[in-house]
Amino acid sequence: MRDTFPAIPPQRRHVIVAAIALLVIAGCGATPRAVTRSGATPTPTAAPNTTLPPFTDWRIAYESQDGHLHAVTPDGKTDIMGPIMPDVVNNAGEQMQNAGASPNGRFIAYFSGLGVEVLDMHARTIASFWRTGNPSSAIQNPLMFWSPDSAHLATSPLNTGGQSLIWLAAIPSNTLTFSPALTLPQNPPIASLAGWLDDTHLLVRAFDANGHNLVLESLDATNTTTLPIASFASAQLGNGSEDGEAVSSDGRQILFYTNQAQAYPFTPQLDVIDTATGSVRSLSTVLATLGPILQRTPIFAVAWKPGTETVVLTTGSYDMGTPRNWLIDLATDTITLLPFSQYALGWLPGSNTLITGTMLGNKAGAGPNTLSAITFGPSGQPQAVVLTRNAWTFQFLGFIRGA
Repeated sequence: MRDTFPAIPPQRRHVIVAAIALLVIAGCGATPRAVTRSGATPTPTAAPNTTLPPFTDWRIAYESQDGHLHAVTPDGKTDIMGPIMPDVVNNAGEQMQNAGASPNGRFIAYFSGLGVEVLDMHARTIASFWRTGNPSSAIQNPLMFWSPDSAHLATSPLNTGGQSLIWLAAIPSNTLTFSPALTLPQNPPIASLAGWLDDTHLLVRAFDANGHNLVLESLDATNTTTLPIASFASAQLGNGSEDGEAVSSDGRQILFYTNQAQAYPFTPQLDVIDTATGSVRSLSTVLATLGPILQRTPIFAVAWKPGTETVVLTTGSYDMGTPRNWLIDLATDTITLLPFSQYALGWLPGSNTLITGTMLGNKAGAGPNTLSAITFGPSGQPQAVVLTRNAWTFQFLGFIRGA
């Protein structure tokens, strides 16, 4: 799902899935019921001068076929057209990385093909990094993560000649600034970013000199010092597997999992890691259900409710076709199948509304895609509303507030 990092052995290509807020679903232990669908696709309305007007409620951001940023309300009744997303180079089918909306809903960051673009919803401005005017020489699809306080955007370019670099773009009240590259420790070399642990510490992945051990580390972004959290031997993970990590919102836990990448014997792994102690706890009961499925299809997405041990995983089915979504309680090691078959994209802040989409990730020129909002009522009965059937390329850019 991601390009191979030069520092990573080819048999250990990494898949990164961002942790997304998940709210408690009432009645989640009950047998899933059919999803009730209602509502029609709203007709977008253009804001004056194609800038988003002020609004204080949370709205879902996406790119439409017209190339504009759109903001749609979670009830699907209002879809406002915003500015054109600059310089999106559509190399058909290419995965387009993005950090999406910042946690405070003010900024949107994405890779355009010519560089990294950051849209400021408040100041109505756009800042660009690494712009070359030539897609072939631009920084290619850097991984991007917002800090929890929305003050920094951490990025990891992929075409740096094997040298792992991270840039931090400090974001004060009204301006965007570009910070010099951090000089990172190379023993062991850092292979890639995996998210933020808190406002000043990043979760990074590293390998030993021989590539035999994967090490998860905490990187202090203020002085680049690292501390190991947990390590995994290649023999433990298995040949041809991919690993992924999702970080809880408070940074206290990591969900670590493996997917089968090649046709080798494969034993799925699903662990909870305590970032303070480094202790690793296997979710053996969950694996008893998911294990046979993960032999055929990977974990595509992870959604984690802040402050809890409730997680949703999106996998394929036995035939790697229709997506399946699983509600998992990390504390009790239990799992429940959810009754919808689109990819889980994120949970609307402060609600029981899950946003789902028909496309995995963001692909250049891909569309039309359907975005839906699935709300779980007190009884656990899910009701779905179509938000749009015309999302393209960046089908989901997170949640924004334009005030």
